Amino acid sequence: MERPDAVPPGRRRGPRGSLDWGAVLTLTREVGQQIYIGDDIILTVVSVSPNGRVRLGIEAPKQVRIDRKEVLERIREENVDSANATPDLTVDAAAWAAYGARRANARAKP
Repeated sequence: MERPDAVPPGRRRGPRGSLDWGAVLTLTREVGQQIYIGDDIILTVVSVSPNGRVRLGIEAPKQVRIDRKEVLERIREENVDSANATPDLTVDAAAWAAYGARRANARAKP
């Protein structure tokens, strides 16, 4: 079980006990306030729950890929696994392509 005051990997406690995030830009915002990244990405603080969970709204062009860290890591693992997999010789390339398309469509659905 992880301690609630545990320090994330690569981080350390600062002189006042706060986490030292190094070169990370840290901003304080309230619900409804926004942060602009470049000219076309807007982050909005939607809500903050009593347990500290923050909900963010992200407005960005469709060509900008936005993933949560854990989702991106899972996608990378699946890509490595599929690159290392040896397909059964009885299955043709079209069947593999259809299978991959179905998986991608399933992941894209909300």
